[in-house]
This record gives sequence, structure tokens and C-alpha cells, in this order.
Amino acid sequence: MAKISQTQEVIKAMESNGGYSTLMNLYQAVDFTQWKTKTPDATIRRIVQDQKHFFKIRPGLWALKEFRNKLPKDVLNLIDDGNQTVDSISDIHSYNQGVLINSGNLMGFKTYVPAQDKNRKYLGEYLGDIATLSSIPLFTYETILKRIKTIDVIWFENNVLTPFPSKVFEVENSTDFIKSFNKFNELKYFAVEKIIVAPDYKKKQFEDTINWDIYRELKQSVKFWDYDMLEQSYMYYAKSKFNSLFY
Repeated sequence: MAKISQTQEVIKAMESNGGYSTLMNLYQAVDFTQWKTKTPDATIRRIVQDQKHFFKIRPGLWALKEFRNKLPKDVLNLIDDGNQTVDSISDIHSYNQGVLINSGNLMGFKTYVPAQDKNRKYLGEYLGDIATLSSIPLFTYETILKRIKTIDVIWFENNVLTPFPSKVFEVENSTDFIKSFNKFNELKYFAVEKIIVAPDYKKKQFEDTINWDIYRELKQSVKFWDYDMLEQSYMYYAKSKFNSLFY
């Protein structure tokens, strides 16, 4: 029997998942036991960049070119073809939330998503099922909790009696940043990393708004992640989890 190539192994794993896959799924599905490399995860990341066979849908998500017109509707909605609909904008928002939740899970944080988003889906899974917390921990005053419990994703420290937030994320694909900054402002005196995830073209708007005087005590603690940075962080967290599982 002819030896199957590394690229064919990745293609086979992706075909078995309906023609698309996240990096972490590929790490777990690809049979790399016969690969003569000490870094199969890096090899997989290199292979999916091959535009002959694959294309990138969203940060951390790739598909086979031959499956482009056979993908599920919610996955097709994630493709940025310049013709976004209300459904596709919503699906992209949910996908980005799912990436952030999974990244937090991979790094051992407790993860939270607001009640109104629990029934939104990330690649067929409910966000509420991916997140590890069913409600926001009571780490501060109820008045503050009431204002921040709609933050898109929160990572809480693990291994403590009362989990305290480590990172908070707001996903802004199509709206301005004012509501997000107002939520973050409630945490301006907390040692919490605050991150906005948005398309790169919105960075100028982000910078203009965060420089408003009302946010002067907030702006030093807020970071802007475009989709490339979201992908880089996911790849880093997935690689860390891969190394913990296989080495």
C-alpha cells in the first residue's frame, strides 16, 4: 500500500469533518504517528496554508476548496465575501465568541458567556455548552455585576474559591465601541485585561473613541485585537494545549 502523504492525512481528517476544521480538531484527528517530525502541529499549520487544497474561512478555521459549495449554511455565513447579511454578521460574532471561549478553556480558565448568547452557535455547538460557567461569579458588588454581565466573553481565574476575572472581551464586528467601553469602565479599577476584538479597519474608530475624556482612566488597560491577532492568540493557545497532550 502506498504511503499516504502528510497533506493527504490532513485532507482526510478534514473530509471526515464535512470539509472544514479548526486547528485543535486537526491536532486531535490527524494521524501523525508516522510523521518524521518533532513538531507535527507546526506541520499541520503549514499544510493548511497551501492554497491549492485549502482556504481560510475565519481565524483558526480552514476548509477544503472542493467543499466550498457543500459547507453547512452557518459555516458558509462565516466566509467574508463582501456581501454580509444580518445572519452572517450574527454568525461571525458568535464564531469569534466561540474562539475566545475555546481559547480560554484551552488555557485552563473558567469561561463565561452572557445569558442572551448561550443559545447562539459556534460550529454547531451552543456557546452555553462550550463555556464552563453557567452564571457570572459574585466577585464584586451586585451593581457592578449587573452592568458587566453582558460582556461577550470573560475568562475567570481557576483554582480559587471565588473566581476573579483575568481577561474580558467585547466583539465589535459591526457597531461602535461606546457600549463596550461603558462596560469596561465598570472594571477600570480592577486588574483585568480588557480586549476589543474587531476588524482591522475599525482600529482608527477605536483609537478615536478611547481617547474621549470620559475614558481617560480606562484607555491604558484596553487593547485592540484585529482578526489576525485573534488568530495568532488561538494558534498559540492551541499549540500550548497540543504540547501538553502529546509531549
